[in-house]
Amino acid sequence: MFNNKINIIATVGLLVALFVTTSAAVQAQANSQQDSSAAAITGKVIDAETTQAVAGIEVKLQGTEKTSQTNEEGVFKFEELEQGTHAVTIEAEGYEMVTKEIEVPSSEEITIELQPSS
Repeated sequence: MFNNKINIIATVGLLVALFVTTSAAVQAQANSQQDSSAAAITGKVIDAETTQAVAGIEVKLQGTEKTSQTNEEGVFKFEELEQGTHAVTIEAEGYEMVTKEIEVPSSEEITIELQPSS
C-alpha cells in the first residue's frame, strides 16, 4: 500500500512536470509567432517646403496589394509585415513621386517629404 502511494505521487509529479514543460514550450512558440507577425511600418508624410502634414495621400507598399491612406496628421501605417526591407511609394497630384526603402522592424516613425512638382 505504501508503494502504491509512492507510485501515485511519482506519477502525479511527472505529469505536472510534463504539463509545465509543454506549457512553456507552447508559450515560447506563440511569442515567437507574435514577434514575427507584429512587424509594422508607421510613417508621416509632409510637404517638404511647408513641413505641414499631407492628408488623404495613398501610400503603396511595393510588391503587395497593400495601400494605406494618410490621416489628417499625415500618418500612415502598414501592419502584419514580415521582417526585412520594404519599399513604399507615393504618387500624389502636385508632388513628385517618391519611393523610400524601410527596414522592418523599425522603432522609429518614418518621415517622407514630398517635393512639390514644378
